[in-house]
Amino acid sequence: MDSTPSRRGGEQGWAEFVVIVLFAAVIGFAFVWALVLHEKPPDTRSASSELSSVSTTVPLTPGSLPRPRTYKVDGGVNVRQGPATNTTVITKFEDGAKITVECRIQGQDVTGSNGSTDQWLRVTLLTGSGYASALYVDTGDDIEDTSRIGICPP
Repeated sequence: MDSTPSRRGGEQGWAEFVVIVLFAAVIGFAFVWALVLHEKPPDTRSASSELSSVSTTVPLTPGSLPRPRTYKVDGGVNVRQGPATNTTVITKFEDGAKITVECRIQGQDVTGSNGSTDQWLRVTLLTGSGYASALYVDTGDDIEDTSRIGICPP
């Protein structure tokens, strides 16, 4: 009896097995890449680069911030978990609402009808804090004065 046909079937079965395993590995990598590696996190710069890129009028020592101040919302603003538009919206303040600003931080660049800025304000909420783009809060010249709105600690 000739054993050649069964030997070919075994080699063919082994080749199919290798192809299926490689296919599964490629699909698995694509799945991990899509869920984990593909989403780019918001730009987080070190405190030193943040401090050097912001014009200041009064030096700020680490850990000391000016007292929180109240400012008026200009046109409505979403308050988010972080200083970027891809973070969860916690609440929204309508035009004219007053919000308490704790400090400012450099975050994602936001562009609107009033211009563009990468400055975000950490605001006080009933349940903690959130971040609002400075583009939609009327801070006047205070946004450039660290004795009025300090830079958030890292």
